Amino acid sequence: MKKRVYCLTGLGKLQAILSLDCKIADEKTSKKLFDLMNLVKKNQANWKDIPNLINDMVLADKEIMQRNITKLKNVRINMKEVEYITGKFNGQDVAFKREWGGHKFTDTEVQALLAGQSIKIRVKSGEVSGRLARQQYNDTLFWGFKAEDKTYDEAVYATGMYDGEEVHFKRVWGNHIFTTNEIQTLLAGGSVSFDTAKGNVKGILAKQKYKGKSFWGFKPEIDIDPDNYVTGKFRGKIIKFKRVWGGHRFTDEEVAALLAGKVISFRNINDFQVEYTAHGKLAKQSFKNSEGKTIKYYGFKFLTPEAAAEFKLKE
Repeated sequence: MKKRVYCLTGLGKLQAILSLDCKIADEKTSKKLFDLMNLVKKNQANWKDIPNLINDMVLADKEIMQRNITKLKNVRINMKEVEYITGKFNGQDVAFKREWGGHKFTDTEVQALLAGQSIKIRVKSGEVSGRLARQQYNDTLFWGFKAEDKTYDEAVYATGMYDGEEVHFKRVWGNHIFTTNEIQTLLAGGSVSFDTAKGNVKGILAKQKYKGKSFWGFKPEIDIDPDNYVTGKFRGKIIKFKRVWGGHRFTDEEVAALLAGKVISFRNINDFQVEYTAHGKLAKQSFKNSEGKTIKYYGFKFLTPEAAAEFKLKE
């Protein structure tokens, strides 16, 4: 942003020029595709028409982009260059990126890394300790800053195996200090309850998020209306989802199958009073509310007969 005006980056400018007059950059095309997918969802259109439509659009846009390349000759595009540090590490010539996680290493930090020392830097997620190390990404070897594994104070954190994964969580929740038996129960996937100043609290151990950062900790169970919602374990996580979809109330057998990650099918009636077979599975989904905020939830996801058959083959 310059003088309170948003400016395109080098890549953004490049993309804008190449996609000029392309259908892929036209909001009307996006609306047309979404409308067509909604018709498919309602069984009012053939899903096979969508790939053909997209294929024709891509072929046409490819020719337009090839013509747009000539427009780049007289356009100056500033691409940010990646700065590398070169030096000796254990007697070997190495080169590594000067930035890591948005942090630019100072000259003092660079010298410490080349000397094999561990340094502490501050990034958006907090303070990180690390050192220079040779690493591998997609079969490519490179030198760079490598964060060291976080250490946990045993007096503050409990450590154990949960569903085959080593986890760490705080021994205290509110003013309650978990006993050894409670910790073992939580690690086994069970629930514990205890009294607090606000009353009795019951909960489980769960992976959670706070300000975009994942952590393990005690999670109080929320009282959910059993007539309208189902609560259960799905892929190692306690979730809730609506018991009714499109007027159909899931049976206990269907609920068990959904929580097991299986595809279910049932007869249903649409808004036009036409009977049809609905196929679907439990999945994490999202929608935008009236304020434009993305709301994530678990629920029954409708599948086309072809998609349902493909998922069933994988079960």
